[in-house]
Amino acid sequence: MHLEMTTACNFRCDFCPLVELQRPASRLEYSLIEQILSECAEHRLTNRVAFHLMGEALLHPQCMDVLRLCRRYRMRTRLVTNGALYRDEKYRELFDLVDTLDISFRTVDDMEVQQVQEKLTFDEYLDRVVAAVDLRAAIVPFRPHSKRPGRIPDVGKHLSLRLF
Repeated sequence: MHLEMTTACNFRCDFCPLVELQRPASRLEYSLIEQILSECAEHRLTNRVAFHLMGEALLHPQCMDVLRLCRRYRMRTRLVTNGALYRDEKYRELFDLVDTLDISFRTVDDMEVQQVQEKLTFDEYLDRVVAAVDLRAAIVPFRPHSKRPGRIPDVGKHLSLRLF
């Protein structure tokens, strides 16, 4: 099941129709998410939940609570983020709660970062993405088929590399 917890996003990517749709920033109430997940678990409708679409799930103030709820219902989780909200402690908890974390890394230089996220430089954004990758490598064992560069010196060369 795909669940968009919030329509809010801190990026304005050219590939995403969020801006064109002109949807107001809003979020699902925790009680509604809880009801949806409870019914899915009770009726065995799904055991997998993906948190993505057009909103940045980590902007939902109860995102971690929702992931804990999924864990309680024994649902496998996948969360897609742009990585700009990286904070060490939040990601430590995130890696503990989510089965698959995808960082949608779509910008390649300062100009493009400034177009989608005015508050970050490309280097700051890249540092956050690399910090998330490094943290994950430090706390979660790699599967044998995983590949990961030590640092991403040339982003263009590594954009298609699946890190996890």
